[in-house]
Amino acid sequence: LGSQKFDAKKCVKEIQEAAQWQAEWDPDVVRQAVSNYEHHMRILHQTLSQLEREKTPQVESELSSSPKVVVTLEDVIADWQDTKLIEQDVTVQQLEDLVSPETVESAFRSALRMNLDTSRLSVKVRELERLVGLVGKTPLTDPLSFSLLKANGKAGNIGRALALLNMRKARNYPPRKDQEYPSQNEFVHAIQSIESAGLYLRKNRNVFAGDVHQPAIDNPTRWLDAILVNMFERNVQLTPWLANRMLETYASTGRTGKALHFFYDMKRDHKGIHHDPETGQYSYIEDNDTERPIRPEIMEQMPIYKKKRIKVRVQYNPPPPYHKVPSLVKDTGVMRPDDTAGKRISKLDRESDKDWSLPLTAALVFADSLTQGACGHDPISLNLQSYNVLIKACCYRGALWRALHILNKVLPRQNLEPNTTTYNIILSGMARVGDVDMMKEFLITMTNKGVPLNMFTVQAMVEGMLNVGDIGGAVTMVQDLFNQHGVIPPPATHFKILEIALANCLVYEAKRHVYFLQQLWKWAPQNSRQERQKEKMMKNPQLSRPSLKTLFGYFGEALTEEDFF
Repeated sequence: LGSQKFDAKKCVKEIQEAAQWQAEWDPDVVRQAVSNYEHHMRILHQTLSQLEREKTPQVESELSSSPKVVVTLEDVIADWQDTKLIEQDVTVQQLEDLVSPETVESAFRSALRMNLDTSRLSVKVRELERLVGLVGKTPLTDPLSFSLLKANGKAGNIGRALALLNMRKARNYPPRKDQEYPSQNEFVHAIQSIESAGLYLRKNRNVFAGDVHQPAIDNPTRWLDAILVNMFERNVQLTPWLANRMLETYASTGRTGKALHFFYDMKRDHKGIHHDPETGQYSYIEDNDTERPIRPEIMEQMPIYKKKRIKVRVQYNPPPPYHKVPSLVKDTGVMRPDDTAGKRISKLDRESDKDWSLPLTAALVFADSLTQGACGHDPISLNLQSYNVLIKACCYRGALWRALHILNKVLPRQNLEPNTTTYNIILSGMARVGDVDMMKEFLITMTNKGVPLNMFTVQAMVEGMLNVGDIGGAVTMVQDLFNQHGVIPPPATHFKILEIALANCLVYEAKRHVYFLQQLWKWAPQNSRQERQKEKMMKNPQLSRPSLKTLFGYFGEALTEEDFF
């Protein structure tokens, strides 16, 4: 092995400091502490394995097994002193502290503070847990098993999280609550493992594949039933809040192809840039054959592709099929795929078929089972948050008419009034298919009913208009909702408006929105919510004056000081 640096006392101190809660912490320091702890544990494991091989007697017969040899920490220290593997003096107490349940618990808490994405965190947690198991000197106590459950929950290791739940039940450990977040118990961490595992599918889903070709995480019913059974066997009653967390897992894997349409693509246009060799001037030929000159200093800011300056343009695709757009299909209906008679049915009836979306059918059946007493639990009543989650699941599966059925029929029967979240979910679903007409109807409904608007309402309206190419309408919508309701969209929405406008060569609309941004810079908020919105916008570097000039230059347009107040 060679001489190794080994300071168990310092290692334990660093990992405990890294695990302590802090409002601000340095992820690099935490990563270094976890890496150092793994280094010490690997040295200990290598020494234990070597001593075990040396002390294990050789057995002549292949059928007989060798007796298990127990290597103590005292044996490890004695070996280090003989071989001079470790230069520093190490005591038994220091090694016991290194492998103690408290230190291992701190190591897993530190791993959650490394700011790793879910896939890398999953690997890190498994590696760390495997290393502790190989050393084999750490008893699995109640607090340690809870920390392991929390770490595997954040990492998306569903199988390991459920195994730890069953282990805690077998050892009669009482259900614990998180010390940092008292509202979260160990069952919440098990549910979190399902949501974390679905994050990959949310970002990388193949929207062209059907439900039967999606990963198993797309339908989490079997894991939710396992959690419910564990809760029942440990006398933990299901609450509406915990039931809503379970229902959220059905909407945590992103939208399917039925709920989406790709309205436009960004393309590189280098053929439209014309260079006059006599004057040395550059100009851009627009779609209507209008020649727009490009200033030399602006030309230098445009992107380069294959050693040529290019202009980034938007290329719109054909509109979505009529059956995806609720306002277009409400009077015509649709046909079932296997219906040879050509009989048309309502879109709601088609979306209510089991084969429309198996995960959506499972979500609605699971929600119904909760109201009747699932897995031995007492029946619970679904609240508005529960129905909001079901509406979200419907929108994510392209069942917009079924979401509208819950909004217009189910909620009134339950004496529940939709809130801002309810309408925002539906507006966002409509925006994905470009149903701007119905979105405007819902916006009027929200205003008439006095339902407050927020930034996500504006964001959904803007995205719907940008999808159908109504850039001017999107700019006007942002200004009107600000003037009438005092709400502004998230900073990313402002940036998106400018990008789409410039990529469509609509410089006037882009500058009109820049004028609106300057109005927001001088805006005096009237309440704390508006103060937070303005603070978030002002802190965004993409919306600063230099960044706006750079953005315009990237698209071959000039934004000068004369365009600012």
